[in-house]
Amino acid sequence: MKNILSMMLALALAASLGACGGAKHEPAPAADPAPSAQQPANTEPAQTASGGQQTAPAQTGETKPAEPEKTEPQPAHPYTGHLHLVKRFGSDMASDEFDGTWQSLGSYKNEMLYLDDEHAKKYPELQKALEKFSSENADLCQTMLDDMMSTGREMHDAGADLSTHPDSTWEISVYVTRADDNLLSFVEETYSYMGGVHPDYIYRCFNYDPQTGKEIEFTDLVKDEDAFKDLVAKKLSESYPEVFESYDEQGMKSLLTDWFRYVNTGNAAGGTVQIYQPWWFAGNQGLTVIFNEYDIAPYAAGTLTATVLYDEAPELFDMEWLAPAPDYVTPLISWWGSGYDLGHDGTLDEIWVETEGEYDDMIEEYYINSLSLTVGEETSEQIGDLWCSSVTPYIVHTQDGCDMAFIFCENMYEGFTEIFDVTDGIGYAGQVYGWYGYDILTDPSYVPVWKNCNVAGTFMGSRIYKVGEYGSFYSDDPWYALETDIEMTTIDVLDLPLCKDPSASEFNDIETLPAGTGLLPLRTNDSDWIDLKDTSTGDEYRMFIETGEYESDQYLPDGRSLYDVFEIVYWAG
Repeated sequence: MKNILSMMLALALAASLGACGGAKHEPAPAADPAPSAQQPANTEPAQTASGGQQTAPAQTGETKPAEPEKTEPQPAHPYTGHLHLVKRFGSDMASDEFDGTWQSLGSYKNEMLYLDDEHAKKYPELQKALEKFSSENADLCQTMLDDMMSTGREMHDAGADLSTHPDSTWEISVYVTRADDNLLSFVEETYSYMGGVHPDYIYRCFNYDPQTGKEIEFTDLVKDEDAFKDLVAKKLSESYPEVFESYDEQGMKSLLTDWFRYVNTGNAAGGTVQIYQPWWFAGNQGLTVIFNEYDIAPYAAGTLTATVLYDEAPELFDMEWLAPAPDYVTPLISWWGSGYDLGHDGTLDEIWVETEGEYDDMIEEYYINSLSLTVGEETSEQIGDLWCSSVTPYIVHTQDGCDMAFIFCENMYEGFTEIFDVTDGIGYAGQVYGWYGYDILTDPSYVPVWKNCNVAGTFMGSRIYKVGEYGSFYSDDPWYALETDIEMTTIDVLDLPLCKDPSASEFNDIETLPAGTGLLPLRTNDSDWIDLKDTSTGDEYRMFIETGEYESDQYLPDGRSLYDVFEIVYWAG
Protein backbone atom coordinates (compact mmCIF):
# COMPACT_ATOMS: atom_id res chain seq x y z
CA MET A 1 0.00 0.00 0.00
CA LYS A 2 1.38 3.35 -0.95
CA ASN A 3 0.65 6.60 0.85
CA ILE A 4 1.80 9.99 -0.37
CA LEU A 5 2.05 12.68 2.23
CA SER A 6 2.82 16.09 0.78
CA MET A 7 3.71 18.95 3.07
CA MET A 8 3.94 22.12 1.03
CA LEU A 9 5.26 25.44 2.17
CA ALA A 10 6.19 28.42 0.05
CA LEU A 11 9.40 29.57 1.68
CA ALA A 12 11.22 32.85 1.71
CA LEU A 13 14.31 32.46 3.85
CA ALA A 14 16.92 35.21 3.87
CA ALA A 15 19.67 33.01 2.46
CA SER A 16 23.28 33.91 1.84
CA LEU A 17 24.21 31.67 -1.07
CA GLY A 18 27.93 32.21 -0.65
CA ALA A 19 28.18 30.08 2.49
CA CYS A 20 26.06 27.00 1.87
CA GLY A 21 24.39 27.12 -1.49
CA GLY A 22 26.17 28.59 -4.47
CA ALA A 23 26.10 26.21 -7.39
CA LYS A 24 24.10 23.03 -6.99
CA HIS A 25 26.19 20.46 -5.26
CA GLU A 26 26.54 16.74 -4.82
CA PRO A 27 25.27 15.22 -1.56
CA ALA A 28 27.65 15.77 1.32
CA PRO A 29 29.04 12.75 3.19
CA ALA A 30 26.64 11.23 5.69
CA ALA A 31 26.86 12.59 9.21
CA ASP A 32 28.55 10.56 11.88
CA PRO A 33 26.23 8.91 14.38
CA ALA A 34 25.83 10.42 17.79
CA PRO A 35 29.31 10.75 19.34
CA SER A 36 30.76 7.84 21.31
CA ALA A 37 33.35 7.78 24.05
CA GLN A 38 36.05 8.22 21.42
CA GLN A 39 34.19 11.32 20.21
CA PRO A 40 33.01 12.99 23.41
CA ALA A 41 32.40 16.33 21.72
CA ASN A 42 32.15 15.67 18.03
CA THR A 43 31.65 19.09 16.51
CA GLU A 44 31.17 18.14 12.87
CA PRO A 45 28.67 15.28 12.47
CA ALA A 46 26.78 16.90 9.62
CA GLN A 47 28.88 19.30 7.57
CA THR A 48 27.24 20.40 4.35
CA ALA A 49 28.66 21.13 0.94
CA SER A 50 29.71 24.69 0.25
CA GLY A 51 28.94 26.76 -2.77
CA GLY A 52 30.68 29.58 -4.60
CA GLN A 53 33.11 31.90 -2.90
CA GLN A 54 32.45 35.55 -2.37
CA THR A 55 34.95 37.92 -3.93
CA ALA A 56 35.65 41.56 -3.41
CA PRO A 57 34.45 43.97 -6.12
CA ALA A 58 37.01 44.96 -8.71
CA GLN A 59 38.84 48.26 -8.14
CA THR A 60 38.16 50.72 -10.96
CA GLY A 61 40.18 53.66 -9.71
CA GLU A 62 37.05 55.78 -9.43
CA THR A 63 36.19 57.51 -6.20
CA LYS A 64 32.74 58.18 -4.86
CA PRO A 65 31.49 60.45 -2.11
CA ALA A 66 31.28 58.67 1.19
CA GLU A 67 27.74 57.54 1.94
CA PRO A 68 26.31 58.10 5.42
CA GLU A 69 26.55 55.00 7.59
CA LYS A 70 23.29 53.07 7.68
CA THR A 71 21.99 51.82 10.98
CA GLU A 72 19.23 49.29 11.51
CA PRO A 73 16.29 50.41 13.67
CA GLN A 74 16.34 48.91 17.15
CA PRO A 75 13.24 46.90 18.06
CA ALA A 76 10.94 48.30 20.69
CA HIS A 77 11.29 44.86 22.32
CA PRO A 78 14.96 44.09 21.53
CA TYR A 79 15.59 40.47 20.54
CA THR A 80 17.81 38.62 22.98
CA GLY A 81 16.91 34.98 22.41
CA HIS A 82 14.46 32.30 21.34
CA LEU A 83 11.65 30.86 23.43
CA HIS A 84 11.89 27.19 24.39
CA LEU A 85 8.55 25.42 24.32
CA VAL A 86 7.31 21.90 24.96
CA LYS A 87 4.19 19.99 24.03
CA ARG A 88 2.14 17.82 26.33
CA PHE A 89 -0.51 15.43 25.10
CA GLY A 90 -3.94 14.41 26.31
CA SER A 91 -6.23 11.74 24.89
CA ASP A 92 -9.22 9.66 25.84
CA MET A 93 -11.86 7.44 24.29
CA ALA A 94 -15.65 7.27 24.68
CA SER A 95 -17.23 3.84 24.84
CA ASP A 96 -20.33 2.28 26.37
CA GLU A 97 -21.99 -1.09 26.73
CA PHE A 98 -25.02 -1.71 24.57
CA ASP A 99 -26.91 -5.01 24.66
CA GLY A 100 -23.98 -6.75 26.31
CA THR A 101 -21.37 -5.48 23.83
CA TRP A 102 -18.90 -2.65 24.36
CA GLN A 103 -19.02 -0.13 21.54
CA SER A 104 -16.46 2.57 20.76
CA LEU A 105 -18.14 5.93 20.23
CA GLY A 106 -15.31 8.38 19.68
CA SER A 107 -12.06 9.84 20.92
CA TYR A 108 -10.07 13.02 21.31
CA LYS A 109 -6.42 14.00 21.12
CA ASN A 110 -5.15 17.28 22.46
CA GLU A 111 -1.77 18.97 22.10
CA MET A 112 -1.03 21.42 24.89
CA LEU A 113 1.66 24.09 24.74
CA TYR A 114 3.92 25.33 27.54
CA LEU A 115 7.28 27.00 28.10
CA ASP A 116 10.00 24.72 29.42
CA ASP A 117 10.92 25.08 33.11
CA GLU A 118 13.69 27.63 32.58
CA HIS A 119 11.69 29.90 30.32
CA ALA A 120 8.54 29.56 32.43
CA LYS A 121 10.48 31.32 35.20
CA LYS A 122 11.78 33.94 32.78
CA TYR A 123 8.36 34.68 31.23
CA PRO A 124 5.79 33.93 33.97
CA GLU A 125 2.96 35.93 32.38
CA LEU A 126 3.35 34.13 29.07
CA GLN A 127 3.34 30.77 30.88
CA LYS A 128 0.05 31.75 32.54
CA ALA A 129 -1.44 32.57 29.15
CA LEU A 130 -0.33 29.22 27.73
CA GLU A 131 -1.67 27.38 30.76
CA LYS A 132 -5.02 29.09 30.24
CA PHE A 133 -5.03 28.19 26.54
CA SER A 134 -4.18 24.55 27.26
CA SER A 135 -6.65 24.25 30.14
CA GLU A 136 -9.54 25.63 28.08
CA ASN A 137 -8.79 23.18 25.27
CA ALA A 138 -8.62 20.29 27.73
CA ASP A 139 -12.05 21.26 29.07
CA LEU A 140 -13.38 21.55 25.52
CA CYS A 141 -12.08 18.09 24.62
CA GLN A 142 -13.80 16.58 27.65
CA THR A 143 -17.04 18.34 26.68
CA MET A 144 -16.80 16.89 23.17
CA LEU A 145 -16.17 13.41 24.62
CA ASP A 146 -19.26 13.74 26.81
CA ASP A 147 -21.25 14.77 23.72
CA MET A 148 -20.01 11.67 21.88
CA MET A 149 -21.25 9.51 24.75
CA SER A 150 -24.68 11.14 24.92
CA THR A 151 -25.08 11.12 21.13
CA GLY A 152 -24.19 7.43 21.01
CA ARG A 153 -26.79 6.59 23.62
CA GLU A 154 -29.44 8.63 21.80
CA MET A 155 -28.65 6.86 18.53
CA HIS A 156 -28.87 3.45 20.21
CA ASP A 157 -32.18 4.32 21.84
CA ALA A 158 -33.45 5.39 18.40
CA GLY A 159 -32.60 1.95 17.01
CA ALA A 160 -29.35 2.79 15.17
CA ASP A 161 -26.78 0.04 14.62
CA LEU A 162 -23.72 1.62 16.24
CA SER A 163 -21.41 -1.09 14.93
CA THR A 164 -21.78 0.39 11.45
CA HIS A 165 -21.44 3.99 12.59
CA PRO A 166 -17.95 5.53 12.32
CA ASP A 167 -16.42 6.83 15.53
CA SER A 168 -16.48 10.54 16.20
CA THR A 169 -13.12 12.29 16.41
CA TRP A 170 -11.88 15.56 17.90
CA GLU A 171 -8.16 16.33 17.52
CA ILE A 172 -6.30 19.53 18.38
CA SER A 173 -2.79 20.18 17.03
CA VAL A 174 -0.52 23.17 17.63
CA TYR A 175 2.02 24.66 15.18
CA VAL A 176 4.50 27.28 16.41
CA THR A 177 5.38 29.70 13.60
CA ARG A 178 7.56 32.15 15.51
CA ALA A 179 9.04 31.98 19.01
CA ASP A 180 11.47 34.58 20.26
CA ASP A 181 11.35 36.98 23.18
CA ASN A 182 9.86 39.57 20.86
CA LEU A 183 6.85 37.58 19.70
CA LEU A 184 5.22 34.16 20.09
CA SER A 185 2.84 33.08 17.32
CA PHE A 186 1.18 29.73 16.93
CA VAL A 187 -1.74 28.16 15.10
CA GLU A 188 -4.28 25.76 16.57
CA GLU A 189 -5.70 23.20 14.15
CA THR A 190 -8.90 21.38 15.12
CA TYR A 191 -9.82 18.31 13.10
CA SER A 192 -13.30 17.01 13.80
CA TYR A 193 -15.56 14.34 12.46
CA MET A 194 -18.91 14.08 14.17
CA GLY A 195 -20.74 12.17 11.44
CA GLY A 196 -21.78 13.43 8.06
CA VAL A 197 -20.23 13.56 4.61
CA HIS A 198 -16.80 14.93 5.48
CA PRO A 199 -14.60 16.00 8.38
CA ASP A 200 -13.86 19.64 9.16
CA TYR A 201 -10.69 21.60 9.81
CA ILE A 202 -10.81 24.83 11.79
CA TYR A 203 -7.82 27.09 12.44
CA ARG A 204 -7.34 29.71 15.12
CA CYS A 205 -4.25 31.86 15.64
CA PHE A 206 -2.63 33.23 18.78
CA ASN A 207 0.00 35.97 19.00
CA TYR A 208 1.53 36.91 22.35
CA ASP A 209 3.93 39.46 23.74
CA PRO A 210 6.24 37.21 25.79
CA GLN A 211 7.05 40.04 28.20
CA THR A 212 3.46 40.66 29.26
CA GLY A 213 1.62 37.49 28.25
CA LYS A 214 -1.00 39.63 26.51
CA GLU A 215 -2.27 38.92 23.02
CA ILE A 216 -0.93 41.26 20.36
CA GLU A 217 -3.51 43.04 18.23
CA PHE A 218 -3.35 43.01 14.43
CA THR A 219 -3.32 46.80 14.42
CA ASP A 220 -0.26 46.76 16.73
CA LEU A 221 1.75 45.27 13.87
CA VAL A 222 0.01 46.46 10.67
CA LYS A 223 -0.08 50.20 10.11
CA ASP A 224 -2.39 50.31 7.05
CA GLU A 225 -5.18 47.72 7.11
CA ASP A 226 -6.64 48.76 3.76
CA ALA A 227 -3.32 48.49 1.92
CA PHE A 228 -2.65 45.14 3.59
CA LYS A 229 -6.12 43.92 2.59
CA ASP A 230 -5.48 44.89 -1.05
CA LEU A 231 -2.24 42.89 -1.04
CA VAL A 232 -4.05 39.88 0.43
CA ALA A 233 -6.73 40.09 -2.28
CA LYS A 234 -4.01 40.10 -4.95
CA LYS A 235 -2.17 37.16 -3.40
CA LEU A 236 -5.32 35.07 -3.01
CA SER A 237 -6.15 35.62 -6.68
CA GLU A 238 -2.63 34.61 -7.74
CA SER A 239 -2.32 31.62 -5.40
CA TYR A 240 -5.77 30.14 -6.01
CA PRO A 241 -6.72 31.02 -9.61
CA GLU A 242 -9.08 28.06 -9.88
CA VAL A 243 -11.03 29.28 -6.84
CA PHE A 244 -11.27 32.96 -7.79
CA GLU A 245 -11.25 32.75 -11.59
CA SER A 246 -14.55 34.65 -11.83
CA TYR A 247 -13.28 37.61 -9.77
CA ASP A 248 -11.50 40.60 -11.22
CA GLU A 249 -9.31 42.90 -9.11
CA GLN A 250 -12.23 44.92 -7.83
CA GLY A 251 -14.22 41.77 -7.19
CA MET A 252 -11.47 40.38 -5.00
CA LYS A 253 -11.35 43.59 -3.01
CA SER A 254 -15.13 43.51 -2.59
CA LEU A 255 -14.92 39.90 -1.42
CA LEU A 256 -12.86 41.05 1.55
CA THR A 257 -15.01 44.08 2.36
CA ASP A 258 -16.36 42.61 5.59
CA TRP A 259 -13.01 41.23 6.71
CA PHE A 260 -10.11 42.73 8.65
CA ARG A 261 -12.25 43.95 11.51
CA TYR A 262 -13.44 42.86 14.93
CA VAL A 263 -16.56 40.70 15.17
CA ASN A 264 -18.56 39.31 18.08
CA THR A 265 -18.58 35.54 18.41
CA GLY A 266 -19.55 32.95 20.98
CA ASN A 267 -17.04 31.16 23.17
CA ALA A 268 -16.95 27.70 24.74
CA ALA A 269 -18.39 29.07 27.98
CA GLY A 270 -21.52 30.29 26.21
CA GLY A 271 -20.51 33.94 26.33
CA THR A 272 -19.54 36.45 23.66
CA VAL A 273 -16.04 37.61 22.79
CA GLN A 274 -14.58 39.94 20.18
CA ILE A 275 -12.09 38.46 17.73
CA TYR A 276 -10.28 39.90 14.76
CA GLN A 277 -11.20 38.36 11.42
CA PRO A 278 -9.52 36.78 9.54
CA TRP A 279 -7.24 34.77 11.78
CA TRP A 280 -3.61 35.79 11.39
CA PHE A 281 -0.17 34.83 12.64
CA ALA A 282 3.34 36.22 12.41
CA GLY A 283 6.23 34.26 10.96
CA ASN A 284 9.90 35.10 10.85
CA GLN A 285 9.69 36.68 7.40
CA GLY A 286 6.05 37.63 6.90
CA LEU A 287 2.55 37.91 8.28
CA THR A 288 -0.04 35.33 7.19
CA VAL A 289 -3.83 35.37 7.23
CA ILE A 290 -5.96 32.22 7.24
CA PHE A 291 -9.44 31.80 5.81
CA ASN A 292 -11.18 28.70 7.11
CA GLU A 293 -13.44 26.44 5.09
CA TYR A 294 -16.56 28.30 3.92
CA ASP A 295 -15.15 31.71 4.95
CA ILE A 296 -14.74 33.11 1.42
CA ALA A 297 -14.92 29.97 -0.72
CA PRO A 298 -16.69 26.59 -0.85
CA TYR A 299 -15.60 23.68 1.34
CA ALA A 300 -13.86 22.04 -1.62
CA ALA A 301 -11.42 24.97 -1.79
CA GLY A 302 -10.06 24.01 1.61
CA THR A 303 -8.16 26.32 3.92
CA LEU A 304 -6.80 29.42 2.14
CA THR A 305 -3.76 31.40 3.26
CA ALA A 306 -1.99 34.54 2.10
CA THR A 307 1.38 35.77 3.32
CA VAL A 308 2.65 39.33 2.97
CA LEU A 309 6.42 39.44 3.39
CA TYR A 310 7.92 42.12 5.60
CA ASP A 311 10.50 42.95 2.91
CA GLU A 312 7.74 43.20 0.32
CA ALA A 313 5.97 46.12 2.01
CA PRO A 314 7.95 47.27 5.08
CA GLU A 315 5.97 50.48 5.22
CA LEU A 316 2.88 48.47 6.22
CA PHE A 317 4.45 46.91 9.31
CA ASP A 318 5.81 47.92 12.66
CA MET A 319 9.25 46.52 11.91
CA GLU A 320 10.56 47.55 15.30
CA TRP A 321 8.37 44.77 16.65
CA LEU A 322 8.49 42.32 13.75
CA ALA A 323 12.24 42.45 13.09
CA PRO A 324 13.23 38.76 12.89
CA ALA A 325 15.96 37.02 14.84
CA PRO A 326 19.31 36.47 13.08
CA ASP A 327 18.57 32.74 12.97
CA TYR A 328 15.20 31.04 13.17
CA VAL A 329 13.11 27.95 12.56
CA THR A 330 10.13 27.55 10.23
CA PRO A 331 7.90 24.46 10.42
CA LEU A 332 6.84 22.76 7.19
CA ILE A 333 3.05 22.60 7.47
CA SER A 334 0.71 21.08 4.88
CA TRP A 335 -1.93 23.82 5.04
CA TRP A 336 0.52 26.75 4.84
CA GLY A 337 0.17 27.37 1.14
CA SER A 338 2.40 30.43 0.98
CA GLY A 339 5.16 31.54 3.24
CA TYR A 340 8.59 32.87 2.38
CA ASP A 341 10.60 34.00 -0.58
CA LEU A 342 13.70 31.84 -0.85
CA GLY A 343 16.64 34.17 -1.36
CA HIS A 344 14.42 37.27 -1.24
CA ASP A 345 13.90 37.17 -5.00
CA GLY A 346 10.15 37.78 -4.89
CA THR A 347 9.14 34.26 -5.95
CA LEU A 348 7.56 31.53 -3.86
CA ASP A 349 9.29 28.17 -3.70
CA GLU A 350 7.35 25.04 -2.85
CA ILE A 351 9.06 22.66 -0.44
CA TRP A 352 7.53 19.40 0.63
CA VAL A 353 8.35 16.01 2.08
CA GLU A 354 6.97 13.01 0.23
CA THR A 355 6.72 9.70 2.06
CA GLU A 356 5.86 6.15 1.10
CA GLY A 357 4.86 3.38 3.45
CA GLU A 358 2.64 0.43 4.11
CA TYR A 359 0.18 -0.88 6.64
CA ASP A 360 1.45 -3.58 8.99
CA ASP A 361 -1.46 -5.95 9.64
CA MET A 362 0.30 -7.63 12.55
CA ILE A 363 0.59 -4.53 14.72
CA GLU A 364 -2.21 -2.62 12.97
CA GLU A 365 -0.02 0.41 12.33
CA TYR A 366 0.95 2.37 9.24
CA TYR A 367 4.71 2.75 8.84
CA ILE A 368 6.70 5.11 6.63
CA ASN A 369 9.62 3.30 5.00
CA SER A 370 11.01 5.97 2.66
CA LEU A 371 11.00 9.72 2.08
CA SER A 372 12.26 12.34 -0.34
CA LEU A 373 12.46 16.13 -0.27
CA THR A 374 11.33 18.35 -3.13
CA VAL A 375 12.30 21.99 -3.62
CA GLY A 376 10.56 23.49 -6.65
CA GLU A 377 11.36 21.24 -9.62
CA GLU A 378 14.18 19.36 -7.89
CA THR A 379 13.67 16.19 -5.83
CA SER A 380 16.24 14.47 -3.65
CA GLU A 381 17.13 10.82 -3.93
CA GLN A 382 14.75 8.64 -1.96
CA ILE A 383 15.94 7.63 1.51
CA GLY A 384 14.73 4.12 2.36
CA ASP A 385 14.65 1.63 5.24
CA LEU A 386 13.19 4.20 7.61
CA TRP A 387 10.45 2.22 9.32
CA CYS A 388 9.08 5.18 11.25
CA SER A 389 5.57 6.13 12.27
CA SER A 390 5.87 9.88 11.78
CA VAL A 391 8.05 12.57 10.23
CA THR A 392 8.26 16.17 11.44
CA PRO A 393 10.05 18.60 9.07
CA TYR A 394 11.50 22.03 9.78
CA ILE A 395 13.56 24.59 7.89
CA VAL A 396 16.37 26.12 9.97
CA HIS A 397 17.86 29.43 8.81
CA THR A 398 21.33 30.02 10.25
CA GLN A 399 23.07 33.29 11.05
CA ASP A 400 25.46 32.86 8.13
CA GLY A 401 22.63 32.42 5.63
CA CYS A 402 22.26 28.63 5.33
CA ASP A 403 18.84 27.04 4.99
CA MET A 404 18.75 23.49 6.31
CA ALA A 405 15.86 21.02 6.22
CA PHE A 406 15.66 18.87 9.35
CA ILE A 407 13.29 15.93 9.10
CA PHE A 408 12.78 14.18 12.43
CA CYS A 409 11.67 10.56 11.99
CA GLU A 410 10.50 8.48 14.91
CA ASN A 411 8.60 5.41 15.98
CA MET A 412 7.75 3.97 19.37
CA TYR A 413 11.29 2.82 20.15
CA GLU A 414 13.82 5.02 18.40
CA GLY A 415 14.34 7.80 15.88
CA PHE A 416 16.80 9.61 13.67
CA THR A 417 17.15 12.92 11.86
CA GLU A 418 17.62 13.35 8.12
CA ILE A 419 19.33 16.63 7.18
CA PHE A 420 19.40 18.46 3.83
CA ASP A 421 21.02 21.70 2.72
CA VAL A 422 18.35 23.61 0.74
CA THR A 423 20.12 26.96 0.48
CA ASP A 424 20.35 26.56 -3.29
CA GLY A 425 18.91 23.31 -4.60
CA ILE A 426 19.13 20.16 -2.49
CA GLY A 427 22.21 18.63 -0.90
CA TYR A 428 21.99 15.65 1.44
CA ALA A 429 23.90 16.52 4.61
CA GLY A 430 23.58 13.24 6.49
CA GLN A 431 21.75 11.44 9.26
CA VAL A 432 22.05 11.72 13.02
CA TYR A 433 20.79 8.91 15.23
CA GLY A 434 18.33 10.28 17.73
CA TRP A 435 15.12 12.24 17.55
CA TYR A 436 13.54 15.44 18.74
CA GLY A 437 11.23 14.62 21.65
CA TYR A 438 8.40 16.70 23.06
CA ASP A 439 10.30 19.97 22.76
CA ILE A 440 9.27 22.17 19.86
CA LEU A 441 12.12 23.18 17.58
CA THR A 442 12.33 26.97 17.83
CA ASP A 443 16.01 27.69 18.50
CA PRO A 444 18.81 26.61 16.12
CA SER A 445 21.28 26.69 19.01
CA TYR A 446 19.15 24.49 21.27
CA VAL A 447 18.09 21.17 19.77
CA PRO A 448 17.62 18.45 22.39
CA VAL A 449 18.24 15.11 20.65
CA TRP A 450 17.03 11.93 22.35
CA LYS A 451 18.22 8.36 21.91
CA ASN A 452 18.21 4.98 23.65
CA CYS A 453 21.50 4.66 25.52
CA ASN A 454 22.60 1.07 26.18
CA VAL A 455 25.07 1.15 29.08
CA ALA A 456 24.14 -0.96 32.13
CA GLY A 457 20.70 -1.29 30.58
CA THR A 458 18.58 0.79 28.20
CA PHE A 459 17.78 4.34 29.29
CA MET A 460 16.44 7.33 27.41
CA GLY A 461 19.10 10.01 27.15
CA SER A 462 19.38 13.43 25.60
CA ARG A 463 21.96 16.08 24.86
CA ILE A 464 21.82 19.49 23.26
CA TYR A 465 22.80 19.88 19.61
CA LYS A 466 23.03 23.12 17.68
CA VAL A 467 22.97 24.21 14.05
CA GLY A 468 26.17 26.15 13.44
CA GLU A 469 28.16 27.63 10.57
CA TYR A 470 27.51 26.18 7.13
CA GLY A 471 24.58 24.28 8.58
CA SER A 472 26.77 21.94 10.65
CA PHE A 473 24.85 19.98 13.30
CA TYR A 474 26.88 19.18 16.40
CA SER A 475 26.90 18.87 20.17
CA ASP A 476 29.37 20.19 22.71
CA ASP A 477 27.96 17.89 25.39
CA PRO A 478 30.31 14.97 26.19
CA TRP A 479 27.49 12.86 27.66
CA TYR A 480 23.78 12.15 27.52
CA ALA A 481 21.57 13.21 30.42
CA LEU A 482 19.37 10.26 31.35
CA GLU A 483 15.67 10.61 32.04
CA THR A 484 14.55 7.72 34.23
CA ASP A 485 13.15 6.99 37.67
CA ILE A 486 14.19 3.32 37.55
CA GLU A 487 16.54 2.41 40.38
CA MET A 488 19.21 -0.24 39.94
CA THR A 489 19.42 -2.19 43.20
CA THR A 490 22.61 -4.05 44.05
CA ILE A 491 22.56 -7.69 45.21
CA ASP A 492 26.30 -7.82 45.97
CA VAL A 493 28.92 -5.38 47.23
CA LEU A 494 30.10 -2.94 44.59
CA ASP A 495 33.27 -0.82 44.59
CA LEU A 496 32.75 2.43 42.67
CA PRO A 497 34.74 5.67 42.41
CA LEU A 498 33.09 8.85 43.66
CA CYS A 499 32.12 11.23 40.85
CA LYS A 500 32.41 14.76 42.18
CA ASP A 501 33.06 16.29 38.74
CA PRO A 502 31.52 14.49 35.72
CA SER A 503 34.02 16.16 33.37
CA ALA A 504 37.06 14.90 35.29
CA SER A 505 39.44 12.42 33.64
CA GLU A 506 40.42 10.50 36.78
CA PHE A 507 38.37 9.10 39.66
CA ASN A 508 40.44 7.82 42.57
CA ASP A 509 38.19 7.93 45.68
CA ILE A 510 36.74 4.40 45.81
CA GLU A 511 33.81 3.52 48.06
CA THR A 512 32.27 0.13 48.76
CA LEU A 513 28.50 0.04 48.40
CA PRO A 514 26.69 -2.76 50.23
CA ALA A 515 24.07 -5.04 48.75
CA GLY A 516 20.66 -3.38 48.71
CA THR A 517 21.97 0.02 47.58
CA GLY A 518 19.59 1.83 45.25
CA LEU A 519 21.33 3.62 42.36
CA LEU A 520 19.63 6.02 39.96
CA PRO A 521 21.18 6.45 36.46
CA LEU A 522 22.13 10.10 35.77
CA ARG A 523 24.34 10.36 32.67
CA THR A 524 26.38 8.25 30.25
CA ASN A 525 28.72 8.58 27.30
CA ASP A 526 26.74 5.72 25.68
CA SER A 527 29.91 3.70 25.38
CA ASP A 528 31.79 2.59 28.50
CA TRP A 529 30.63 4.49 31.59
CA ILE A 530 27.48 5.53 33.41
CA ASP A 531 27.07 7.86 36.41
CA LEU A 532 24.79 6.67 39.21
CA LYS A 533 23.35 8.44 42.27
CA ASP A 534 22.91 6.70 45.60
CA THR A 535 19.25 7.42 46.34
CA SER A 536 19.81 7.32 50.11
CA THR A 537 22.90 9.54 50.39
CA GLY A 538 22.82 11.59 47.17
CA ASP A 539 26.44 10.71 46.40
CA GLU A 540 27.31 10.18 42.75
CA TYR A 541 29.53 7.43 41.37
CA ARG A 542 30.97 6.50 37.99
CA MET A 543 30.65 2.87 36.89
CA PHE A 544 32.86 1.72 34.03
CA ILE A 545 31.55 -0.97 31.69
CA GLU A 546 33.10 -3.47 29.30
CA THR A 547 30.95 -4.96 26.55
CA GLY A 548 31.20 -8.49 25.20
CA GLU A 549 30.10 -9.94 21.87
CA TYR A 550 26.53 -8.75 22.31
CA GLU A 551 25.39 -5.35 23.50
CA SER A 552 23.62 -6.86 26.51
CA ASP A 553 26.78 -8.76 27.56
CA GLN A 554 28.25 -6.13 29.83
CA TYR A 555 30.75 -6.56 32.63
CA LEU A 556 32.43 -4.61 35.39
CA PRO A 557 36.21 -4.10 35.29
CA ASP A 558 36.54 -6.90 37.90
CA GLY A 559 34.99 -9.34 35.42
CA ARG A 560 31.60 -9.74 37.08
CA SER A 561 28.51 -9.64 34.89
CA LEU A 562 25.93 -6.94 35.56
CA TYR A 563 23.46 -9.73 36.27
CA ASP A 564 25.67 -10.87 39.19
CA VAL A 565 25.63 -7.42 40.75
CA PHE A 566 22.16 -5.96 40.16
CA GLU A 567 18.72 -7.29 40.96
CA ILE A 568 17.39 -6.39 37.51
CA VAL A 569 19.08 -5.02 34.37
CA TYR A 570 16.60 -3.31 32.06
CA TRP A 571 17.07 -3.75 28.31
CA ALA A 572 14.80 -2.54 25.52
CA GLY A 573 14.03 -4.82 22.59
